[in-house]
Amino acid sequence: MTKNHNYDFEIVLIAAVAQNGVIGRDGDLPWSKPLIGDLKRFTELTKPHPIIMGSNTWESIPKAYRPLPDRLNMVLTSNENYDASGAYVRESLEDALESIDERDPFIGGINYQQVFIIGGARVYAEALPLADRLELTEVKFNIEGDTFFPDYNKDGWKEIARIEKETHDFVTYLRK
Repeated sequence: MTKNHNYDFEIVLIAAVAQNGVIGRDGDLPWSKPLIGDLKRFTELTKPHPIIMGSNTWESIPKAYRPLPDRLNMVLTSNENYDASGAYVRESLEDALESIDERDPFIGGINYQQVFIIGGARVYAEALPLADRLELTEVKFNIEGDTFFPDYNKDGWKEIARIEKETHDFVTYLRK
């Protein structure tokens, strides 16, 4: 695997993506019903690691569930007065990654050996060139939406795992 960064941890993008690349609609997930097993997989993969998200993704999480438990939550925003109670706020992806890189690999129950990028579209697009791994829920249909996962060259990635479901597959890709 080729690393495209100098951080001491693995950068992982995790997303559910429709065939047409849609990941969101009107500030929320585009699916009318939950994708069976998707939330469970998301939770199992991201605990107890740092997660980085944009402010729109943060706001799409119901307040009762913020911050996501057993994970260091980081929210990216250019608004210096942004209130993300229970999360760390950073101005840029670079700021967030550098602040994580300065920590001990294990501290406070958080495992800093992997960092998960959980959305939204702008954060995915910025992080994709640095990503070591993609954990995708590939939805087997098109859906209407206004937010898209960034295009990526599949030739630069090796599929290492696929779990097939009726409406979606859980797929892991490693950068070649």
